Amino acid sequence: MIVDLLLFLLGAASLIVAVALAVELARGQRSVPALPDVTPQPDHAPRVSVIIPARNEERKLERALRSVLSQDYPDLEVIALNDRSTDRTGSILNRLTKEQGRLQVIHIEKLPPDWLGKTHALHTGAQRATGAVLLFTDADVVMEPSVIGRAVSHMRAAGVDHVTVTARLEAPDPVLDLVEGAFLLLVLRLGQPWKCVDPQSDRVTGLGAFSMLRRETYQAIGGHAPIASHPIDDLELGRLVKEGGFRQALLWGKGMITVEWYASLAEMIAGLRKNAFAATGHRLLPLIALTLFVLALDVWPWIALLATGGPTQLLNTMIVLASVLSYADTAPRYGLERWLGLALPVGALILLYSIWGSALTAIASGSVTWRGTRYPLRPVKAALRGWRRKTRPPRSERTEPPPSGQAGEGQDDLAPPPT
Repeated sequence: MIVDLLLFLLGAASLIVAVALAVELARGQRSVPALPDVTPQPDHAPRVSVIIPARNEERKLERALRSVLSQDYPDLEVIALNDRSTDRTGSILNRLTKEQGRLQVIHIEKLPPDWLGKTHALHTGAQRATGAVLLFTDADVVMEPSVIGRAVSHMRAAGVDHVTVTARLEAPDPVLDLVEGAFLLLVLRLGQPWKCVDPQSDRVTGLGAFSMLRRETYQAIGGHAPIASHPIDDLELGRLVKEGGFRQALLWGKGMITVEWYASLAEMIAGLRKNAFAATGHRLLPLIALTLFVLALDVWPWIALLATGGPTQLLNTMIVLASVLSYADTAPRYGLERWLGLALPVGALILLYSIWGSALTAIASGSVTWRGTRYPLRPVKAALRGWRRKTRPPRSERTEPPPSGQAGEGQDDLAPPPT
């Protein structure tokens, strides 16, 4: 009887959470503007510097880079950084430099202390850049020709300082799609990035595939230096922007930007071993809470359909229905099939396996390994603690964002249009 009561109470509590999150997810995703609906304004086109770090990206680099170089934006500077690659990345970049006049290549040979490879490459590229707008993207991101022009137009029209655009995920393996779906649902439920537009909200947006900032904003937050040792550089750069009092915007790419999330299940697990534990601040208690959340919403209710009966079974049926509907609403926005929501528990369990593998590996080895470079865990955790203390102001001390696009060389084309 006690077990039955506990399972009923668990089902009731989980249903309340699942329905609340499903409603918020449906409302929030519909509030995000679509990039194709933004009209480019070539008469207001400040120079954009595109910064692309690449380490051992020989398989995907050329297609992605050519898509950036083919942008129809009139004033574009492209800076690619070969971050200590051991494959043909450097030679591919050198060859493309001879073909493309607006491509600059920087070869990084050594990594300075207290920096991760990617954050250092992004920092190096930003130092070289001359544009009034900086665009950070990855070496596997493919863009349609009008993407940059549309994003700049939205930045100007909305009067914001930081624009991110969602990408459609491509995966060669159906198992990867299962995990991608579980990952996206988890991130969107907990992160709720559509709330980034509210200055009083703690929610932020930060996407490595497409992160565009005004140069003056990037300089005001200290660039990448405050997050030099942070493995999740894209989200934390967005957090710096938001906590600096600047405005953010999230756009739905609607297929205009694509990225191969991972090429195989093994590569995905290796990638999550770098990022997953960092999302909890390399702390076990938040990881345990995250695990219980996933199990309660995305795993146990499916089991309970067979393992329970009566009112408890009914509650779990409604939880499953809420999750399946949320998945079906989210999946097409990221290039996934709706029916994969029926296999959500499988993807969720593989995701948890990867996250716990990340945590246990980091704790046992005292380090994080990514792209062939081993980073000691202790300085990474110390950097995270120090950064949080220095940058996060109490809510009572937060002020209204500063006016956007009103100062700085080359900023006139970014000033919001008169109303």
